[in-house]
Amino acid sequence: MRTLTVRKANSFCGSARPPSDKSLTHRAFMLGAIADGPCHVYRPLRGEDPMSTLHCMEMLGAVVVWRGADEVTITPPDVWKQPSGPLDCGNSGTTMRLLAGLVAG
Repeated sequence: MRTLTVRKANSFCGSARPPSDKSLTHRAFMLGAIADGPCHVYRPLRGEDPMSTLHCMEMLGAVVVWRGADEVTITPPDVWKQPSGPLDCGNSGTTMRLLAGLVAG
């Protein structure tokens, strides 16, 4: 077992980046799709569940553009569109639960 000792410091400077989070990525994609303009999501979790959410946003009319592997721009539609088929949430319960609230209005 490794031990980490932390001592008092007079000042602290720097940054830390926590790992990407599935729950926050779902919400970032959905909030980006209903924003007033283009939204940039940096370092989203690119797992199967968040990608289901992003695909549903595209089916509803949002424009999704990946800029490399770590940034996606989501531009909301002027008018939401009727999807051409079922909104496939895959195995993502979070997608289904959050999406139901989003499209209910």
